[in-house]
Amino acid sequence: MSKREQILTEAINLFSVKGVDATSTRLISEKAGVSEGLIFKHFKSKESLLEQILEQNQMRISPIITSLQEIEEPKQTLRYCIEAMKKIPREDYSYWKLCMMVEHTSGFKNGFIDQLEIFILDAFKSLKFARATLETQLLTQSLKGIFSTMLIPSNIDSEALLTLMLRKYQV
Repeated sequence: MSKREQILTEAINLFSVKGVDATSTRLISEKAGVSEGLIFKHFKSKESLLEQILEQNQMRISPIITSLQEIEEPKQTLRYCIEAMKKIPREDYSYWKLCMMVEHTSGFKNGFIDQLEIFILDAFKSLKFARATLETQLLTQSLKGIFSTMLIPSNIDSEALLTLMLRKYQV
């Protein structure tokens, strides 16, 4: 792993636990085993470091969206969108937790569920749901909540909730 990648990895881990404001570049450098100056050599500021992290978003989403685009059957689309939460590697949880934190504080949109929402709405319309838009909002808000419980340890059984969603929509 390159020094730049070490910095990015430690920044993600620290930002997701402590928050961006409470994490100093000095602490990142200590955890990454590099000098603080090297951070500023690769990134102009802590904000620039955060921007670089958030720009990785599309790379993480892309394989899921690409697979989704290949599905033609609306019920399979719904199934895939619901099960998409399971496709996120556990080692990426810190990254997604950071995205959610930043979304709540700065309005940054991580785009993952927002992109799924487009496919979900199309599927509900194809299946002739009378209130396709409302059903889409219900499902996407539920998925956001389930996603949060996956990222932040809790006693909520996210796997059981996803299974319930699959049954609800009979997919």
